[in-house]
Amino acid sequence: MNPISLVKNGLSLSCIVVAEDAHSDVLETAYDLSDTISKISGATLPVEHTPSDRASLILAVQEKDRNLARLEYHVWRRDSSVYFSGGSHHGVINGVYAFLESELGCRWYVPGFLGEHIPKRESISVGDLELLGSPDFESITGFGRHPDSDIGRIWSRRNRLDGFPQQFHSHNWSKIITPDLMDDKPEL
Repeated sequence: MNPISLVKNGLSLSCIVVAEDAHSDVLETAYDLSDTISKISGATLPVEHTPSDRASLILAVQEKDRNLARLEYHVWRRDSSVYFSGGSHHGVINGVYAFLESELGCRWYVPGFLGEHIPKRESISVGDLELLGSPDFESITGFGRHPDSDIGRIWSRRNRLDGFPQQFHSHNWSKIITPDLMDDKPEL
């Protein structure tokens, strides 16, 4: 399969497609994908609601992926389109960041721009592509804390830590070994 050009010599040759009724997190991810590609190449991919004749990055759960687990993603290329799909909108989002990481070399080590590693290149093309994956853990929460909660939230999403059931963890030693028990048995 011949590669399709998304960006050539700093010029956009493609667009990002999301449905008008897409989940707000998917729409926000589409704009983050556009911003990240702009940081890589200098080209801004427009975010549109209907497919066009040019190469397209399509963010939507596809019928063939409805049986995937909620956080599982599937990214593949067919003709002049790259599909970002999954078992839910969380899977779609995970697919976008898996693509940016594995295909374009992007990394987000800590929240904020200082933790970004965005390789530069003038052209971006996609050849044969088939990414299928899911988070390695069933629950990861509490990472990506930042004084600006939006920065922490986006960092968590970029690292595929978003979409897990909310878990509350705390320092609860005082509930296990109460202060009264410590007074009676200081060796604990």
